[in-house]
Amino acid sequence: MRKRRGQVWSFDYTIGMLLFIITILLATSVLVKNFFADDSFEELHANAEAVSEQLMGTGYPSHWRPGDAISIGLITGERLSARKVERFFSIVQDDYERSKALLNTRYEYAVLFLEPDGTVRSFSTVCRIGHDDMTEQKTTSDARRSIAYYAPGVNDLELMVLALNGTVYSSLQTLFADIHDYDMVILENPQLSLTTPPYDGEKRDALESYVAAGGALFLIGNVSLPELFDMNLTVSNTTNKAAGSPYNHTLLNISGLTIQDLGVNAYTINYNGQLNFVNFSILPDERAVAASFTHGDGDVYFLGGLSGSMNETSEPLLDIIERGLNASTSYQEANCISIETDPNADQYVSVRRLVAYEGQVFNMRVDVWER
Repeated sequence: MRKRRGQVWSFDYTIGMLLFIITILLATSVLVKNFFADDSFEELHANAEAVSEQLMGTGYPSHWRPGDAISIGLITGERLSARKVERFFSIVQDDYERSKALLNTRYEYAVLFLEPDGTVRSFSTVCRIGHDDMTEQKTTSDARRSIAYYAPGVNDLELMVLALNGTVYSSLQTLFADIHDYDMVILENPQLSLTTPPYDGEKRDALESYVAAGGALFLIGNVSLPELFDMNLTVSNTTNKAAGSPYNHTLLNISGLTIQDLGVNAYTINYNGQLNFVNFSILPDERAVAASFTHGDGDVYFLGGLSGSMNETSEPLLDIIERGLNASTSYQEANCISIETDPNADQYVSVRRLVAYEGQVFNMRVDVWER
């Protein structure tokens, strides 16, 4: 019988070639995957470095607000700005995808701050800023923003400030020495040009630098320092009614402020180039009786006096302002317990940078990952 050796060899050869090709394809697949994975990780790492570097700048504009931010940075005057951190968080809460565009990243991200002992530092109720899938555990408690108050004469708000555990000052020099310890400073009829030293220029510089660093300054009545923030103060010489604006602001906690019986001693300011200037209440000649504007990272609020009342309810203006200030100084403070990364992260990079804040050095941790 003739044996068919050639066919057996051909079959073995075919099987061998198939196994060889499969092995080559598998090896190639692994090499290609590793190549692109390495390349993808390098891109991810470079982007994480770029995001952290950007956050270590001032952003653009340098004193940006959520509505006008072109790029996000968290530093002012070589220090971490709590106001910028809070505004960054508000952007993320409102539109996370917009925040990614402002940081020039296509990856998911989260930013948090670590104290020297490694615990997470909160800003108000914020433990971390970024993607929702980065979970956090925290407890919250009631807290109040710190207030400093100065009124050399009429002091209608003093009792309210004391009730809020605020500090009442009788000396501007002492207040200016402590000013950066406070979230809010209230000056009621301070008559800055008429008081004892420091000189007018020193008063202006102290108040403007305080606001620029992120403070909130509330000016009431006779400020008498026209060059301060270029406010151009004038006196209302007759009893007037001031028309309200529909604008609502957290600090004043009022909307459509319409004042009647303003009185002859009320002061007004004109718009004079201040940034983000908003009239809350204006006289018929368009002078502002109540207004706000920004300076640097902070905010200035002006109220011409406290003797008026609301047009519709006749509620005393003093009661309205006290209620608004009380509401605006109360907030929830977080105690951050733990933060966990996104469980769906495929590749993950964490970058740390040192930042100065409140006389300490913190770690800003930027986590960037791909899902």
